[in-house]
Amino acid sequence: MDYNTPSSPTGALQPPRTGHWDPPDLLEFLTEANLLPPAAYLQLQNRDLDGNASESDTLISLGLIDATRLAQLQAERLGEG
Repeated sequence: MDYNTPSSPTGALQPPRTGHWDPPDLLEFLTEANLLPPAAYLQLQNRDLDGNASESDTLISLGLIDATRLAQLQAERLGEG
């Protein structure tokens, strides 16, 4: 079997299955859902978080998203709808 040959109907290479699922990055998830402007995404990606501030805390403190809405989106992102 040639592992360089696309095996999916779309022609995309499939990564090996490891049994471990990683949720999408929060900032990428919000940007792709059009809930975070691309400019804010880049700014947050390049920003050193002060102390122990999480991405979620930073988004809320900057007024980019409401805490309740963020909690709903986090559940959706993690598949816990």
